Amino acid sequence: AVIALSHPQDRFGAWYHLFYDDQWRIKAVSVHRTDTHWFIANSRDPGSWTDADGGTMKKFEGCRDVLLSTTPFTITPIIRRLGLEQGETVEQDVLRLPMKTLAPARGRLQITCLKVASRYRVEDATTGTEVAYNVDSDGLLAGESASIKRLS
Repeated sequence: AVIALSHPQDRFGAWYHLFYDDQWRIKAVSVHRTDTHWFIANSRDPGSWTDADGGTMKKFEGCRDVLLSTTPFTITPIIRRLGLEQGETVEQDVLRLPMKTLAPARGRLQITCLKVASRYRVEDATTGTEVAYNVDSDGLLAGESASIKRLS
């Protein structure tokens, strides 16, 4: 996928590839910005990460998913893999990757199923936000609702 950001302080383009297995487990992430910055990581086993040179990324041990800052799509594989029932809530550690810096950081999400295969709430402890997402009939993120708010 391709991303273009045009903000007075931040103008760049990027393309990314996310590789998942048939159970929606992340296997690799590759992000390349047009300003020559890049990030590549692999996850052969769920929650274990290596960098582009094969070095262990211990800081992200247990992070089973990647969350890219400029696209909500990366929520889709989490929702699909978890298969939550209505009212069920799960906390999930993630490898957060801000497109502005490409400096990975550890994050924590709380995902709640509001309606099975249709609506989910994601609370992000890192950014202090809560977003309700709709899922379409194919199980893909269809958009976020207007109920975005800062958590106190």
